[in-house]
Amino acid sequence: MMGCLSVFPAQQTRSTVIFAIKTNEFWLNLHSFLYVLGQSQGRPPASLREAMRDAPADAERELQTLTPEEREVWAKAVAAYANGLSKKDPIVDKPLAMMINALAAAVEASSLRSVEVDSETRATLEQAAPIYRKAWWPAHRSTNQAYRASLQPLIERHGNTILAFITSKYGLPWPSAGYPVHLAVYSNWAGAFSTDGNLLVVGTNAHAGTQGVSGLETVFHEAMHQWDDSIDEALRRQAQAIGKNVPPQLSHAMIFFTAGEAVRRVVPEHVPVAEASGLWDRGLPFRAVLNDVWKAYLDGRGTRDEALKALVAQTAVSAVGQQQSVSPRLFTFQTDEFWLNLHHFLYVLGRSEAQMPDSREPAVAGAPQDAERGLQGLTPDEQRTWASAVAAYAAGLSLRSNLEEPMSSVTRGLAGAGDRPNVAEASLDPALVAVLEKAAPIYRKAWWPAHRAANRIWRSSAEDLIDRYGRAAIDFVSRAYGMPWPDSGYPVYISSYANFGGAYSIGGANFVIVSSMTDMNKGLNGLEIMVHEGMHQWDGRMFAALASHARPLNLLVPRDLTHAMIFFTAGEAVRRINPMYVPYAEAFDVWPKKLSGASLPAQRLKPLLEEIWKPYLNGHGSRDEALAALVAKAAAESR
Repeated sequence: MMGCLSVFPAQQTRSTVIFAIKTNEFWLNLHSFLYVLGQSQGRPPASLREAMRDAPADAERELQTLTPEEREVWAKAVAAYANGLSKKDPIVDKPLAMMINALAAAVEASSLRSVEVDSETRATLEQAAPIYRKAWWPAHRSTNQAYRASLQPLIERHGNTILAFITSKYGLPWPSAGYPVHLAVYSNWAGAFSTDGNLLVVGTNAHAGTQGVSGLETVFHEAMHQWDDSIDEALRRQAQAIGKNVPPQLSHAMIFFTAGEAVRRVVPEHVPVAEASGLWDRGLPFRAVLNDVWKAYLDGRGTRDEALKALVAQTAVSAVGQQQSVSPRLFTFQTDEFWLNLHHFLYVLGRSEAQMPDSREPAVAGAPQDAERGLQGLTPDEQRTWASAVAAYAAGLSLRSNLEEPMSSVTRGLAGAGDRPNVAEASLDPALVAVLEKAAPIYRKAWWPAHRAANRIWRSSAEDLIDRYGRAAIDFVSRAYGMPWPDSGYPVYISSYANFGGAYSIGGANFVIVSSMTDMNKGLNGLEIMVHEGMHQWDGRMFAALASHARPLNLLVPRDLTHAMIFFTAGEAVRRINPMYVPYAEAFDVWPKKLSGASLPAQRLKPLLEEIWKPYLNGHGSRDEALAALVAKAAAESR
């Protein structure tokens, strides 16, 4: 049951037009569908973000109803987007944003003759339009209308209160005609975006992350970007007064925090989007200061400018002349995630109890002995409770890989839970919550102090290695792949145990779990494993690049090729720091194993990487030349 807290005087919550929601914009929806299909082309479904993951299957279902000629026209339209507009981002590409605005205004016009769209895109859209209108538009329009019907009551119930809160706290006006919201079944990888020209597009598909109260927060969040220039300038003035620069993303973090707080104050059970998605630990490192400074202001203490001044004082970065000179962080670390550590300990103990073959691997083989030592200090009742928790895992989650559902969702849910008294806000299965919360005081008493200490020691060692060698390693792999490393640093959650390999990364969530209780992750091996797991952020794009070379040859990209490339490239990156270093895959005999669910050992790929990929790493030829040669030979070796 949703609650509503009355926290504003009546005159602040007067009825007004808040949003102008559009459901029937044919050309915008056609463009958006082609845009995400273009981004999805050549990529495995698992590599797609949730908000766009349904699009390929949606397309495939209705393609069966089309004639061969219509399918050919549609395929050409998707290919045109894949090779053009789908490589752009309307958030940073102003002409694309202006084009989308123009398409939204065209609504159901039969042609785009009078619309400001370049001739090539106009031809693509007009050729695809009758096919989209026949096959997908009726269902997409209905989805948009159903989404609006579900969102509108939330706006009517809570909108005026939320609006009063955010406008009073930001001290900025809202458009009297309401902020325009354009609905499309697919918007972009994030599920919604806003950009130049007050363009706000919200995805309405079931996995866009915009359903229910999260959708209410999303539309307010995105609309608050209309104030970016004003807030950025106010922050800049405060930073200039102390001779420093505003850190990137601070104003965006303020929006996440403020919109989340605004909605939570009218719907107390709501988990703000940034918390639910783990965003505070994946690139927005401002949660603590916002909690300390900005929340006090939101609660009614002090003025806006006083709060902005305090925010800048605690987050501003050094400036050199007029240029911002900030060395991007390569990794960010979390060592004290109690619930995540408890979960992983139970997971590896459950695999041991279930006699899973990998439970004897070095990274986890010591867990049962570790458990036995802690059990000696427990009462019989505590021992029984702990045994029950291990048994629950052994019969459930421990039978799954870390990368399978529901394990990956549990890990995402617990990441960032820290050392809270409970995990009620983590959106987990109630039965699992009961197991964790019963086991928690026992784990805290018997194992957590030693595990947390091991995490902190590992972090200290890792940070020293990163300071000395990290930049060289990351520059090497970024140049090799032709892809950027995130300026905010790649998140690493340190856990006493992780899995049989000692580390893994969660696809789509973009963070790494590294075990502190295994010798496999010590020294330069630890540096390599962090670089390796961080490189998985590029899996989708690298697979797409390989697929673009495989398609003309009518070949399939081996499913383990991208993983083998990471082992090889990360190992080479660290070996170039220390020529005596033995790469992880060689030191721990990875090549004879089957990677990423492949039916053949990765050993068959290593000679090809030595023959083709290593010369490229040494500076010979281009990346695409190396990928083309690699995929041709690897596909043949995998038959």
